[in-house]
Amino acid sequence: MPQDRDALARTQAENVLRHVGDGPFVLVGRSAGGNVAHLVAHRLECAGRAPAGLILLDTYHITPDNSGKDWLLSLAAPPPRDTGQPLFDRDDDSALAATGAYNRIFLDWVPEPVVTPTLLVRALRPTPAMAASADADDWRTSWPVAHDVVDVPGDHLTMMREHAETTASAIRAWMEARTAQAGR
Repeated sequence: MPQDRDALARTQAENVLRHVGDGPFVLVGRSAGGNVAHLVAHRLECAGRAPAGLILLDTYHITPDNSGKDWLLSLAAPPPRDTGQPLFDRDDDSALAATGAYNRIFLDWVPEPVVTPTLLVRALRPTPAMAASADADDWRTSWPVAHDVVDVPGDHLTMMREHAETTASAIRAWMEARTAQAGR
């Protein structure tokens, strides 16, 4: 686990640049990974190597107001699928521990504004845990800095499984529109 957000941003920005070379690139982060992607985009902008785009896939900004919501916490441990086996077992809970550590790293974080064009891709339906929550009307994600929004079929989990093709098409359409705007 990284010591803090700065170490995380520095390490991930270095990794990105090592992999993309001099070409254009887009950063993508799903769920809590969108927080990391935004943090890295800001770091890369400060280094003079801004991404061509930033895609946040149903990313929730964790705040003291929402950090204790059961439905938000359930996103870190989705129900098992296909295999019938739990995602985490009692012998190896490192993924769950990492999720908790990342949530703590980002708990007091306020995303810095970025000039990188940003797209927040939101699920049209709540997960079952979200729908069953007492605060069920408050499940839809938002982002605290400038961005475009597109809503796609599915919930937080199925938008990237059963509805992955539609999600990819929405992202592709946004990227093509951004490219056309930049070419004018």
